Amino acid sequence: MIQEYINNSEFGDKLDVKTMRNDLAIEFNEDFTCPMTTGIFLKIVAEYNYEKYKGKKEIDLICPFWRIFEPKSKLSEKLTFGKKFVIKNRVVEKIDN
Repeated sequence: MIQEYINNSEFGDKLDVKTMRNDLAIEFNEDFTCPMTTGIFLKIVAEYNYEKYKGKKEIDLICPFWRIFEPKSKLSEKLTFGKKFVIKNRVVEKIDN
């Protein structure tokens, strides 16, 4: 669900975790979503797609998870591959400008 949500974004979109959580809660007729579980699954989406990217080096074939990862967030600090990939792709898409 999280990957699908991110995949529905457009080039240059700056996504927000709180907004995504609210949107998903509404979509599934729930009151709220768990911030901890959301963070865990966001990290899984990022790690999986980065590994996929490393194998093929084709950025357009992966989920653009950098659109929802704030480079200065605690979640970005936990990525095994570091946050440089996130920063680089946010610059390419002019997300933080």
